Amino acid sequence: MNRKQTTLCLIVFWNILCSQGLWAQTSCEQKLKDAVAAERQGEYLDALNKYNAARKCDRNLEADIDVKITAMFQKIEKLRKSAINARDEAEKARKKAVVAQQEAERQRALTQQVIDRIYFYQNRFGLAFDRNSNRYGFIDRYLNIKIPFLYESAASFDESTGFAQVRNEMGNFLIDTSGQTYSVRYDIVSMDSTIEALDLRNRNLFQVPTLLAEYAQLKILILGNNQLVNLPTAFTQLKQLQVLILFNNNFTQLSPSIGQFSQLKSLDLYGNGMVRLPKEIGQLRQLNALDLSFNQLQQLPSEIGQLSSLEVLLLPGNQIETLPESIKQLSKLKYLDLSGNAKITKNHLKEIGTWLPNCKIVW
Repeated sequence: MNRKQTTLCLIVFWNILCSQGLWAQTSCEQKLKDAVAAERQGEYLDALNKYNAARKCDRNLEADIDVKITAMFQKIEKLRKSAINARDEAEKARKKAVVAQQEAERQRALTQQVIDRIYFYQNRFGLAFDRNSNRYGFIDRYLNIKIPFLYESAASFDESTGFAQVRNEMGNFLIDTSGQTYSVRYDIVSMDSTIEALDLRNRNLFQVPTLLAEYAQLKILILGNNQLVNLPTAFTQLKQLQVLILFNNNFTQLSPSIGQFSQLKSLDLYGNGMVRLPKEIGQLRQLNALDLSFNQLQQLPSEIGQLSSLEVLLLPGNQIETLPESIKQLSKLKYLDLSGNAKITKNHLKEIGTWLPNCKIVW
């Protein structure tokens, strides 16, 4: 080999060595870049392996790689501490939530104890007192306000009348479950033309003074627990009367004039000695509730079917054998109580059920 050929061979060999070194350097730098990328993605174990691979590949990168690995471990440690703090905070929040739940349950139990001691009329109207306003109102079992806190004094709803006694700056009132109030008196002497309700129960009355008929504005008349056997004929002047309560008296029958109370919505004859109803009862087209419990009735007049507004009919404790077929006309009737009428057959009860498919029947 001559000198020229030798020189050419040396040049080729040198180029090969340089190209291999450049390729090796480029490969090591790529490994370093891959390690950095893995670290950024949070794949720290993979990043560590790639950092070590890059270190072995090029010792010149050791110092830079050591710095990066140290920084990565510092980041990992910071993340670890943050995770511990987050776990501790979560545990504190969990314990706080448990305590709050226990306190809420304790308060619920205390509230329930209070509610259980409250009398709820129709399971919905309980007398309550608002300390902020120093006023009485009515709530349901879920503490929803049913009647606003407007009264300086009040009593619970009365099962026998369906009204509660309340008082405010304007005077004494009866209030119904809709919140409607009626100015009330408890003796005839204090009556005047503005009074809408009169409560004369428990007076041992054998008759009611006809003077009462002069107060044509009366809407509520309560005469329960007396000794009455009839009502004065003059009472037909009470054209505004909506509620007539006559429970526990000595009525054996009603005068046909009962039909003239065209605005009557509720008639209570509980616990009298009623043996019959006049056919004029059918003229009470506004009547919603009729209580004939614990009388001596054996039958009802067919005109009972004309009570087109009737929703509640109470007949327990009588001697009824059958109801007139006209009762099927009571399309609004929701509740019929026939309990304690031993002479009614099961077959007839089934028949009544077909007549009144949308009515709850108790027997």
